[in-house]
Order: sequence, then C-alpha cells, then structure tokens
Amino acid sequence: MKKAIILALIGALVAPAVVQAHFKPAAQNEFAGPAAVTQALAKAFSRADIKALQNCLAPDFTFYFNELDVATVVARADTEPAYNVPPKWTYQEFILAVGEMLTSVDFVVLSFQADKLTPTADATTFEAKEVPVRLSVMFDTTHGADLTNVTADLAFENAAAPGAPAAWRLKSWRDNSHGAGGAEMGYKPASIGQLFAAYH
Repeated sequence: MKKAIILALIGALVAPAVVQAHFKPAAQNEFAGPAAVTQALAKAFSRADIKALQNCLAPDFTFYFNELDVATVVARADTEPAYNVPPKWTYQEFILAVGEMLTSVDFVVLSFQADKLTPTADATTFEAKEVPVRLSVMFDTTHGADLTNVTADLAFENAAAPGAPAAWRLKSWRDNSHGAGGAEMGYKPASIGQLFAAYH
C-alpha cells in the first residue's frame, strides 16, 4: 500500500492546521502499567490498528535506532529511493513508517517479555533495559522475517493527573537488535529498526 494511503489514515492529507492535530496521539486509554502498554502495542501491530498504536505512545515518543544501524542505506519496500537510517525518529516518523508496514504486509506478531515491566506503585516514570522482544512479519504467503533473541530498552511515563486512574504510555524505544537472530524466510533485516526503516 502506498504511503499516501497511510498518510490519509492519520490525517496528513488535510489542511495544514489539521495535520498537527492528527499527529497528536488519540485520547489515551487508561493503561494500568507498562506491561499493559506493551500488550496493547502488540495487539495494535497484529491488527494493523493505527489508532490503537497512537494510543500507546506519548506525544514526545522517540524511537532510537541501534548505533550500528545509523547511516546504513536501507532499500525501501516500494520503488522509492533508498533510505539513510537516522539516529532516531519522532512520534510522527514512527507512526508513518510503522503504519505503512502494518498496512502493507500479510501479518505481524510483536511480543515483549512482560516480567521486566513492573514499576513501583508510586512511580510516574519507568525504564526497563534489555527487554526481550520478538517481531515476526510475513510480507506475503511465502516471504517474511522472524527477528528473535533480541532486546529493547523501553521507557514509560504515567500521564495521569494526581488522583486519577493510571495512564501509562510508551515514551521511548531504543532498538538493541542489530545482528538479530531468527529464521530467514526470504528476507533477513539486520535489526528491527532496519525493517521499520524500509517502510519510511
């Protein structure tokens, strides 16, 4: 699916004054903790649900590429010119690229190891280092990529007002997956970040 379609889905083909509003996260679900955020994120990936993906992210969310991927030239998934991987993506860039991927492939399965995602009861921020991640993608019925045995550093924030129910969101995702292991099914990106970058 062409990038114009994903842009339309998140409102980027409307008047400039409205574009900024559409790039802001949708009204947040009241995620009780970081584990609930990652569960919702995994569900959003599997359902190609862009609004649900937005719900999981803080407005200033940042995706950090592995330093070994920065400046790598990645062939894109369509006919556009190759892409030079930057050090990081903003919320908008992440939504555009991952949204394009989710609406272009046959299916995606994302999972995080939840037992590393338990903050203290009074915490308003939480960081988890080297959280095990798995990302499996089927581009069509015979070609895919299965990125396993990899990790990410994740940061979360509780955006709830004092006294209100918890409203955790993912604030940053630092990709540690360069040299990812896993089954090769016709395509084997060097990292989760490189796979995402192919759809920017």
